[in-house]
Amino acid sequence: MFRRGTLIVALVAALALVLGASPAVAQPEQHNPADVNFLSVGTAVSKSVVGVGETFEIKLTLSNSANRPIFVGSMDVHDELLAGIRIKAVNPPSLEEPFHIPIDNSMSYTMRQTIPAKGTLLVVFTCEGTKTGTASGNVDICVTYADCKYIPVSVNVK
Repeated sequence: MFRRGTLIVALVAALALVLGASPAVAQPEQHNPADVNFLSVGTAVSKSVVGVGETFEIKLTLSNSANRPIFVGSMDVHDELLAGIRIKAVNPPSLEEPFHIPIDNSMSYTMRQTIPAKGTLLVVFTCEGTKTGTASGNVDICVTYADCKYIPVSVNVK
């Protein structure tokens, strides 16, 4: 017979397997507001000047300085940036169709990505210039709905 504690552990492991999680792999706490403090972000735009209709990339390298994994729930691209560019694709891809957040004036991309302890995650937005001028605004990397790192991005569209 199982002892009570052993039975509970066995049931939790069985439930994790049924739900698709591996009990041997530690899952990060998915909505820890303090995790935003462990993120640093490197930004690179593949071209400083693009033409209308020209494709370019915005590369964000997310670095986790914590000794544990960090969960990134979404990335939100502000309307000011989108006024001059169109996002054609994102890699890793958004898990849902991007949607507009009126209160934040941004398009939200559902990422649900885990950055390993002391690791990095590269996110690449493939974009196209749509309107002449300087397109600039923030890309928010959010660990919860309200706890985000705000990254300024700018590109000149000629």
